[in-house]
Amino acid sequence: ILPTGQAPVSRLAIHFPPTGDQFYWLRRRVAVHLAEQEGVASVLVMFPFYGSRRPKHQSMHIFTTVAEFQVALLAGAMEAAALCAWAFQEFPGVKCCLTGISMGGGVAACGALIAQLDHAVAVCPMVATPTAKTFVEGVLQNRIAWDCLSAGSGRSKEEEQVILGATLQSVHIHALLESLPSKPRFASLVQVIAKGDLFVSIEDGEDLFRTLSKFVINAKSCKLTYCEGDHIST
Repeated sequence: ILPTGQAPVSRLAIHFPPTGDQFYWLRRRVAVHLAEQEGVASVLVMFPFYGSRRPKHQSMHIFTTVAEFQVALLAGAMEAAALCAWAFQEFPGVKCCLTGISMGGGVAACGALIAQLDHAVAVCPMVATPTAKTFVEGVLQNRIAWDCLSAGSGRSKEEEQVILGATLQSVHIHALLESLPSKPRFASLVQVIAKGDLFVSIEDGEDLFRTLSKFVINAKSCKLTYCEGDHIST
């Protein structure tokens, strides 16, 4: 989505969807506002296993295996980094920001970390978490088919919760940082935490902010905002 009458593109936002969003209409509304009011171009990304990228055997956005969920997160982060590289090549001198809500915010943050580009990117995660373990600890645990996991392993739900939590903990931004060949750089960081969030705890949100803020070039370009409301209303 491009601003009208403006060339070349000087500012670009790359938007990742929240958990369960297989459509573009919500992000398109935001992108159109940015284009018309702020002169910011946008790229709207669809997750692997979402929308038209969904396998035929999959119902809606519901992953059928833990492995597919992990692949979607890691592939999404790699795609975010690749889009940053594409943006800087396609629009020389562009200011690029990776942003997303919920799961999309976490993926955007990871993509910004692994971009490893000569140009610093901005990152804006909203109600995001640093770890996939949130899906086991927050209210989303009620959407996991524990009976299917237990039937396949012969273990109890409680045992499966411990095992799955440990598995998803490996998909953590701290683990990602340990694998990077060099220190990332952010042009700016703006993060939003919802005070009434039952999906992502305030502690997890603050952990993400502390981690990301270490890599912001100018401390004045680093901001954490607490909003009233919950995960969805925010």
